[in-house]
Amino acid sequence: MKTESTTLLVSICTYKRIELLRILLDSLLVAKELTEMKISFVVVDNDLTQSAKKLCNKYCATNELVYISEPQRNISVVRNVGLNYASQQKFDYILFLDDDEFVCNAYFMHLQKILDISAPDIVIGPVITLYHPNTPSWITTSKAFERGRRDTGTIVKTGNTGNALVKVNAISDIGLFNLEYGHSGGEDSDFFYRCQGQGLSMLWCDEAEVYEYLEVERCSLKYLITRARRGGQTYSKIRKKHLNTLQKLVLVSKAFVFGLTGLCVAIFTIIISSKRTGVPLLKKSVGKLAQIEGIFGKVVKMYGK
Repeated sequence: MKTESTTLLVSICTYKRIELLRILLDSLLVAKELTEMKISFVVVDNDLTQSAKKLCNKYCATNELVYISEPQRNISVVRNVGLNYASQQKFDYILFLDDDEFVCNAYFMHLQKILDISAPDIVIGPVITLYHPNTPSWITTSKAFERGRRDTGTIVKTGNTGNALVKVNAISDIGLFNLEYGHSGGEDSDFFYRCQGQGLSMLWCDEAEVYEYLEVERCSLKYLITRARRGGQTYSKIRKKHLNTLQKLVLVSKAFVFGLTGLCVAIFTIIISSKRTGVPLLKKSVGKLAQIEGIFGKVVKMYGK
């Protein structure tokens, strides 16, 4: 497929983040100028009061942007609006981004390059955590809120909708985002797990950088633990349907031993170091223990409260 004929829909879910959404849209328009791909945008507003409509109207006329209101408080429903729109309008690709992010200037150029060279079904890129000046030092030192990176071209087995490009016709047999994860989150992990199971090719593009400031309200061990629990619960919840009783028992046993051991070490280390060390181990250990919760159907509600 020639680059200049490639159509791409950027799908953005938003909820009461007007200023952050404006920053994201402005960054996308700058990046759009540096690519030959035909790029359009859809903003799906999950706020019942349609708080993003006024801002989006300013972009609609000249920037191929469509505004859609979806008041149902279920993150999977909201993401499916964008996915359905991409399918109905016959876009070649859909790009998922979050409303509290912004992209690098050459963002689309890097995506274009990996598509031209390797033509994967899915491209996953990094979401780089940035910090406000008043962020506690233990957070910046521990890097517990930061995500891993890989070399461009690395085959990956999963992804997240914070920075994911998906070939629309490749996912016709995958289905939509699972509504079961609409309040807990983890719908993207489930979606990409199904993509991987169907044999779709997923490659990492490290140059396609997306940035996200860590909200000050999230700068706490409580939030970190909640996110870690959700991640562990999602991991086992997705996989348990493919496990027999023995395999579930093995998963629970390993999670209990490694999780509990790590948790004890992490708590001791955090106490004696005033949180300077031990936080990443705490995050990992809580996630391990939460896999047991996921096996038994326990979920943390993080959306639609």
